[in-house]
Amino acid sequence: MTKLLLRLGLVCLLLFAYTSSSFAQKHDGDTGSTKKDSLKKELKAGSSEMEPSTDKTLTGPLMDLTQPDKEDPENPNPAPKKEEPTINKFVKWTLIAVALLFLIVILSLFNVIGLMGDVSGKPAIDWNKWNPRLMVIFLIAFLGAGIYEAIADSDYYMPESASEHGLGIDSMFNLTTVLILIVFFLTQAALFIFAYKYRMRKGHTAYFYSHNDRLEIIWTVIPAIALSILITGGLKSWNSITTPAPKEAQHIELYAKQFGWMARYEGNDKQLGKHNFRLIKDDNDLGIDWADAKSHDDVFTNSEIHLIKGKDVEFKFRSKDVIHSAYMPYFRLQMNVVPGVPTSFWMRPRLTTVEMRNELRKKNRPDAADFDYYFYCNKICGSAHYNMKIKVIVEDEADYNKWWAAQKAEYVKMNETEAPAEATPASTPAIPADSTKIDQAVAMVSNKK
Repeated sequence: MTKLLLRLGLVCLLLFAYTSSSFAQKHDGDTGSTKKDSLKKELKAGSSEMEPSTDKTLTGPLMDLTQPDKEDPENPNPAPKKEEPTINKFVKWTLIAVALLFLIVILSLFNVIGLMGDVSGKPAIDWNKWNPRLMVIFLIAFLGAGIYEAIADSDYYMPESASEHGLGIDSMFNLTTVLILIVFFLTQAALFIFAYKYRMRKGHTAYFYSHNDRLEIIWTVIPAIALSILITGGLKSWNSITTPAPKEAQHIELYAKQFGWMARYEGNDKQLGKHNFRLIKDDNDLGIDWADAKSHDDVFTNSEIHLIKGKDVEFKFRSKDVIHSAYMPYFRLQMNVVPGVPTSFWMRPRLTTVEMRNELRKKNRPDAADFDYYFYCNKICGSAHYNMKIKVIVEDEADYNKWWAAQKAEYVKMNETEAPAEATPASTPAIPADSTKIDQAVAMVSNKK
């Protein structure tokens, strides 16, 4: 046991030395710019020697580095982001290493005390007394730490739902959390208090208690009722977004493939055109039936989705390859996207992107200025799963109409060709200005006839 503890101590010291040296190398006197800033400068310097790229599909970390920093229109003079000083990080790791070493020392001490008891033939510590006491101490420390953590990081809880139906889901979530916490605190308190109350003592014998029918009925019926209420509320919320959408709802098809999303908006006819998986080709990734006139005014986009605040919208999902999952956490929405099995849900946005940024700013969230809604894939669908997302912009109807006016139907783009250049008139012999020469030319033509 002692050798094992010594080995653990050595591992902790090596880990501490490694982390300390890595921090020193990473922050070697550089308190100004970060690695990302230096990489941005290199990219900008190199871009001056290259032709501007026309590829707009660049995503991931490189896109973040090549794009300028976003400015928050609501806060034109944001406070500079404060980086944690290197000394603070060093202190944190030092405290962790000291805590681990202290734990090893305590365990070694107990091991020595145990050996002393074995030698003397009399236990040095009466564990029948100390174990129950430690149980109570652990209960208080564990629950206290949990409560502290819940309060300290409360700013990172999800804000109010950005959709109307999500408010009901939040209420159901809060109710479930309250019920679980009540049961958790009661059962954990009973568990540890019973360990203390019924500890082994001289002169005390355990009471054999086989069963109690009334007690078993109580702890079976009450949870059954509680779960029935929660499940009924869950089904009600689920049905509220999976039943047919209102007639005036906007319809958007979201097509998933490894590793991106394609959105198809209905045109002025308020209907999406037909599709068929047999029509999927390199130049028709969605399998659209272009023979159907309803598809001629459909608008495609793979960069961002625009929604109107307060207007119902129905999403219809299809997948080209594997199972994906459309996930919008701030709208409390998620739906599996399965090849060959169309799925859908509808919702009503209630907070624009700007309004959600303001909500996050109230919570002192550091990402408030750069926040955007996203459609994520919540299924591990492959190597680039982590980057499968599409931005969602919720805005007022006036801003949406401006964006929509700039869009063009995919069918029109396909059939749009450049206007043919005007034909250059063929060169013709100049007509002589001299009337005499004109008469001679006419006479020559007449003689040939």
